[in-house]
Amino acid sequence: MTAPRVRVLDLASKIPRPAEGVRIAAIDIGSNSIRQIVADVSPSGTIHIIDEMKAAPRLGAGLSRAGKLSAASMRHALEAVQRMTTLARQLGAVRIHVVATSAAPCGYCRQFLNELVTAADLLIVMPGQSRPLSELLPSSFGPRDLGVDGGLLQPEDHGLAVDEADAVAQAALRAANMSYAPYSKSYAGVALRTNDGRLFSGPYAENAAFNPSLSPLQAALSQLNLAGGAWDDIGEVVLVAVDTLHDSATRTVLGAIGSAPLRVLRARNSA
Repeated sequence: MTAPRVRVLDLASKIPRPAEGVRIAAIDIGSNSIRQIVADVSPSGTIHIIDEMKAAPRLGAGLSRAGKLSAASMRHALEAVQRMTTLARQLGAVRIHVVATSAAPCGYCRQFLNELVTAADLLIVMPGQSRPLSELLPSSFGPRDLGVDGGLLQPEDHGLAVDEADAVAQAALRAANMSYAPYSKSYAGVALRTNDGRLFSGPYAENAAFNPSLSPLQAALSQLNLAGGAWDDIGEVVLVAVDTLHDSATRTVLGAIGSAPLRVLRARNSA
């Protein structure tokens, strides 16, 4: 068992557990790689791993030479944390309590983590110290400042519906129903089908600072990438959205990476 995996499991074992147990996610951010484990933790403390994910954004690349993190490495690290958070949501994790890192997380990552429903109690574990996110992001601006209850990873079901009943449309609908968009209310989800029949989906995840927001197509493509798929594996893409906010960007990005057809479906309230 690798040292980062042991550390993540150790973090998971220390998370407070309700009487019925809980599904949690723990993230370990290193100078080269980032790892997440999603697990069920029983009331007795037994840990059952549901899924593991690893990315290598090389956050510390060039640090010794330049004396600071590069913009590119911070962006890659943020994208990795976004992918992991999306996967944790799709697997049913409702809390991220601890983030372990070999150095203080970059500003982009701090802003993204501040959107989590657990941000007020989120603990950042670093070599020789543990500090709450609030200390690393003073005078922060996020959902609580805008009167938003909850936050990212809070279970969502917006009660949306579409007429189409095929598997790709319904996967996109499920993603739209779990999307997090408390500011724009532009709930949206994307699902893509590969040429060999696999389905990957992603929900929109909004951020008060906007820049760290994760588009639904980006979330779906991340899941494809993690499964070892390539852009030319994509056979069909469906966007389910309540409005037109995501239409143009989705078409533009799809056109840049391939020729897969896009269906855009307008969701309505099922009530």
